Amino acid sequence: LDPDKVYRPFISGINDDGVAYGVWSIQNPGSPLAIDTLSFIWTLESGVIMVEDLIDGTFADLGWTRTNIRKVDLKNQLIYGVGKYNNSKFIRPFVISIPAPNACLITSIGGVALARRRRR
Repeated sequence: LDPDKVYRPFISGINDDGVAYGVWSIQNPGSPLAIDTLSFIWTLESGVIMVEDLIDGTFADLGWTRTNIRKVDLKNQLIYGVGKYNNSKFIRPFVISIPAPNACLITSIGGVALARRRRR
């Protein structure tokens, strides 16, 4: 993270498994306007997990900017969201399938959440 920028977290939602998801709004100091966003997932057990750490490459490498996670589906290991693609003026939807090397992390998050739900 750039120490010369301001990072503000915004939660987009919480799924049935108790996984929160949202974005860090990246701003220049003194400016209310976001210059970019970083998408994240949060669980009680794992804390903050940057979505870019779960995919091959980065959103920028894939042509996406200003991303925002809208839904996390742990059962099918999919992340749904919106963002700007190839510097378009328009927001577009996307679906990310979590690659196999990261499936263990997502599965463990989901497994803990499901175990907690069954105990209730």
